[in-house]
Order: sequence, then C-alpha cells, then structure tokens
Amino acid sequence: MRLAPLWWVVAASCAGPDVRGALVVAAGEEPPGTVRASYVPSDCQDASGGPVQYRGRLFLVVTNDHVRRLVEARRGYDSLVMVNVFEERGELVFQSIVGATLREVRLRRDASWAGQLAVASRWDEKPSSGSRFQALAYDRVLTCRLRPELYKARAPVHTPDR
Repeated sequence: MRLAPLWWVVAASCAGPDVRGALVVAAGEEPPGTVRASYVPSDCQDASGGPVQYRGRLFLVVTNDHVRRLVEARRGYDSLVMVNVFEERGELVFQSIVGATLREVRLRRDASWAGQLAVASRWDEKPSSGSRFQALAYDRVLTCRLRPELYKARAPVHTPDR
C-alpha cells in the first residue's frame, strides 16, 4: 500500500504552484464557523486501481458569514480550504486546482452525506461567476470514498461552542 502524495501542501508552503478555488492556511487558521460534517477518506485507489493510504480528514464548515467551505486537514501540515463550490444533481461539489491537478470533492445531500474525493491530472473547465469555475475531470490519479464521522472531538476549525 502506498501513501497518497500531499505534494500540494509542500509546494504551496514553498510558494510553489498556483492554487485556484482554494486557500492554503496554517493549521488552526481555518475560517471560523460551525463544522457541519467530518469525513475520513477510505478505499482509496490510484489510477491503476491499486490501494493507496490517505491520511487526512475533510470538514464541511459553514462560516460565520453563512458560506460553505471544505477544509482538508492533515496533522502537521497546512490546511487546504476549498472555496469554489456549486450544487449539481443533489450533490455539493467543491473543486480546486493546485498546480497541475484538479481536486474534486462531491458530497451527497441525502441522509447519508457520503462523498467522494478525486484528484485528476486532466480536466476541462468552464468559467462561472467571478473567479468560480466548474470542471469536468479526466485521468483521475486518485479516488477515495468519503465516510462521514463524528466531528466534535477532531475538528481542526474554530467553532462557536469551543
């Protein structure tokens, strides 16, 4: 089993590749708000279908100004705060471009709130309003299921009840 590369964290902290649709922030500096859900990646696979271990968590946050954000966090690293979000066929879709990869998180809006994380090396995109965009991914190099979990004890973001 291989470890999923987190090169975006290293590259971003070294003033590396461009980041669109997201912000890279120091751990503990995530936007203040309420954590609505927390996810653990599972059943991760690389492009050839081989297993990949992904260490990190994702948090759906509603900020104090009522905006949805998705925080991808890993202990000891900066956090990726995805700000490009839209709704599509009953799912919340968060997309960001980090260097030469598209990161996409899809969260079902049904009772399960399950989801999927994908990283793609090729995509087509169409602009939306302002700096927002919508992309169609090709050549996925990583896919993971997102399993909802209890979040109160593990949330990396500031919440009003803490």
